[in-house]
Amino acid sequence: MMEFSIIYTTYRCGSYDIVADSLANQTFKNFELIIVDDYKPDRSDIVKAYLESKGICARYIGPSKPKCFPELAYNVSNAVNTGILLSAKEFIIIYQDYHWLAPDCLEKIAKREDLLRNNHCIVLPAQTYESFAPRDNNG
Repeated sequence: MMEFSIIYTTYRCGSYDIVADSLANQTFKNFELIIVDDYKPDRSDIVKAYLESKGICARYIGPSKPKCFPELAYNVSNAVNTGILLSAKEFIIIYQDYHWLAPDCLEKIAKREDLLRNNHCIVLPAQTYESFAPRDNNG
């Protein structure tokens, strides 16, 4: 059976609620969630509690690994690399702030074993969600 590592990278104060709602409604449940959260201050306890309230277990919630080139400013590639290093499944989906997946998105991908088996790259069609609700710095 196909399994996915979903790597969610963020450095913003909000949006993990959009990810949680999107993943909680998936018809295909064979995935692990890895959250690489470079937002300061650490909010892993808040995020973990919210995910658990939605029935989602995250394998990792934490910051990026130390940078190979620390003199460089913000680097999303470092967050993605951290997630890839932590992933344990055969297929990886990289997911970023303020994106939402349709409830059957993972199921549709899982049915396309022909593409995945032949090492094709799949880019997920995701919708960007803009919330107009005020957000504080606690996420």
